[in-house]
Amino acid sequence: MRKKLGLSLLVVLSVLLASCDNGKLNSGHNSEPIQVDAWPTIEEISNRAIIARLEQTAKDTTQRDEYAKQAVEAYGLTEKPPPEQAEYLATQAIEGQAATTAMNEIYGENFDRVGVAFFENQSTGASRSAFWIGLKNPDAQLEKLVKKLQAQVDAGDILAEHILIFRSNYTAEDLQKVQNEMTNSLKQTVPKNASFSVSADVITGIIHIEHDFLTDDEQKSIKSKFSNEQLVFKQSGRLAPAPGESMYQYPKELYTTVHLTEGGYIHAIEDERILVAGGKEEATYYHISEPGHQLKVGQRVEVEYTGMILTSFPGQGTAKYIKVLPEYKPANATLTESEAFTKTLEMTKGTPNTITIINSISYNSKTDQWKATIQQGDEVFIIEVPK
Repeated sequence: MRKKLGLSLLVVLSVLLASCDNGKLNSGHNSEPIQVDAWPTIEEISNRAIIARLEQTAKDTTQRDEYAKQAVEAYGLTEKPPPEQAEYLATQAIEGQAATTAMNEIYGENFDRVGVAFFENQSTGASRSAFWIGLKNPDAQLEKLVKKLQAQVDAGDILAEHILIFRSNYTAEDLQKVQNEMTNSLKQTVPKNASFSVSADVITGIIHIEHDFLTDDEQKSIKSKFSNEQLVFKQSGRLAPAPGESMYQYPKELYTTVHLTEGGYIHAIEDERILVAGGKEEATYYHISEPGHQLKVGQRVEVEYTGMILTSFPGQGTAKYIKVLPEYKPANATLTESEAFTKTLEMTKGTPNTITIINSISYNSKTDQWKATIQQGDEVFIIEVPK
């Protein structure tokens, strides 16, 4: 069963990312010259320039250990997690909370303008479980932040090793700006039966573009336009039909004596959408970018959609390709499958505020009898189709 999501266009920027791979110091992201004199690099960890360090002054960490135990128990895990995972969960709840609170007190709503912040998880490959604070142009505010956090280390409330402060080549606001520019640029070229999503990774500064319509030449053009950014393209499914190419695929043979099980039935055809349901298709209205002159109610079709499916009932999505399957026509049968379908649909019309879905149709060659399984709301029943 396919997974349905409630968005047609996914555009995501996460300020706090958990369980991610290590980032790189030089992301390739466009950045202004950085003044390095005030906060020189102390050391490098995970290829990031550490510019401020918390010192583990408290020898007695009993209080923090108790916090950590309570934090892990609060997740309600059925099994005891491995030590690395337990420490990551504790880091999120303790050091992450402490750092976030301190950042909010010092920077207020302006932190996105000065840097980025994220978690990394040692159990998924990071050098350590930590909350990272990256600042593009660190100033006197950083001294206040370090002082506030160091006081909590001195009190034994948090551990110094789980909060790392480094120089970032970009801020969250920088990434958001590039993401918005990329989204607006792609909106100008995306076909009606295609989709895309843009997301910026705060750890690496990479802009990810998932799509199903950009050719290699178009991708090169975008890379040239955004030459100061690191762009990663990922194609989702087949590319949408090129100009002049039809979204429909019709069978070479109109009929078959084999009972097909693929796809679903066309329940309704409107000007710009069709309703497909039954068989292996969940009930969905698919928007179509070109008229389907050869489509008819009762046909069995396979739909390749683009983007997401809205979780209404029926669902709503956009068709990229529609494959019409041969019509089932048993030997010596009085009716074809589509004829039995349309008769069934006509018989079950008239129920107010209820959508009728024909889930399946079967044929008995001994009696020349079609039977249909019907769903109306929560009620499911079987009827015999008159000849």
